[in-house]
Amino acid sequence: MMLKRKLNNAKPTFTSLLEELETLKHSRRLRQDPYQQDRKQFMGNQNQAKQEFDNEFKEREQKLIKEYRTMMEEALRGVYDPSASVT
Repeated sequence: MMLKRKLNNAKPTFTSLLEELETLKHSRRLRQDPYQQDRKQFMGNQNQAKQEFDNEFKEREQKLIKEYRTMMEEALRGVYDPSASVT
């Protein structure tokens, strides 16, 4: 009976300490890296820019391949005259 009363009296103290510990852990996480979100956004923007660059590069590459193929086909048929474009 006496032990139960002592435990019941100690319970609010332990509950209060536990809440304080959780508050400290949360504030420590917030202070730990204030620029984490900024870095995450920056990296996301970099990845998006890289993807856009890669897509544009592929499009231009395909366009050049088509132009080159057309020039080669015309040259093989004798239609393309490279000296005509040098003026």
